[in-house]
Amino acid sequence: MRVLTGLALWGMAEIAAFVVVGAWIGLLGVMALVLGTGVLGVMLLRRRGTQALRQGLRVETLGANGLTMLGGVLLVSPGLLADIVGALLLVPAVQRMLTGWVAKRFRPVAQDDILDGVAVEVEAPRLTPSSGAGQPSGWTRP
Repeated sequence: MRVLTGLALWGMAEIAAFVVVGAWIGLLGVMALVLGTGVLGVMLLRRRGTQALRQGLRVETLGANGLTMLGGVLLVSPGLLADIVGALLLVPAVQRMLTGWVAKRFRPVAQDDILDGVAVEVEAPRLTPSSGAGQPSGWTRP
């Protein structure tokens, strides 16, 4: 429910941003801004995507490439707030801050950590002829 509420609030904030910026620079200015950031996002995704494929999936570049590509996707999506967040994700200082935060928050499992578990095998119950076994269920073709 919180996700749905968050998406609804984000949509309302995007509409409010369109109205406020539209009153400030006009309808054609807003449309040019959204179209320009969309073109910039597509160009960025094409360039960074081919760079990421050439570099391979190295841990050192995975965070920066992923955040840059997420920023490009946000630039392509319509909306002024999404464009602002997408542009912020392109700043190297913001990328370093976010990757550092993620690295602290999600520490990898050390090799000396032991994960213990128990496997239990469960057998399916046997059907007897009196329970209707062997009779077609009606859901399958004979």
